[in-house]
Amino acid sequence: MSKKLYRVLISLLIAATGMQVAQAEESANQGGLYMEINKLEQREDLCVAYVRFSNQSETEFSEFKSELFAFDKGDIITAHFLADFQQVMANKTVVKLVPMKDTVCENVSSVLLNRMTACKSGEEEVTDCLRMLKTGAKGTIKLFK
Repeated sequence: MSKKLYRVLISLLIAATGMQVAQAEESANQGGLYMEINKLEQREDLCVAYVRFSNQSETEFSEFKSELFAFDKGDIITAHFLADFQQVMANKTVVKLVPMKDTVCENVSSVLLNRMTACKSGEEEVTDCLRMLKTGAKGTIKLFK
């Protein structure tokens, strides 16, 4: 194979791969996975986070678990917690109440979505869940990746 033909084939392969990635991102954005901190509520020594997960895709999730960290106004970690959504149907929005022990809600300024600990449809792992997920929050609390 000539060097010129080899370069053309490599260029075509790179272009095709780039198009597939772009199409996957566009599809995910249109289908939409969205997580937000809707509100925080103080209950004695617990701060309860109301976490909303909106699955506007055609994928049903048998497991959707995320690891989160809460930060105070000084950017110091005040809590570590998991949001565990199970059996989230396609085109469905659900809310999960997640307790943060020994945390004062009014001191929480932001929440980091650190990683996905599980993301499955049936028995199969769904790749790139964190990348496909958009984040948001109501009020002054910021949810970020």
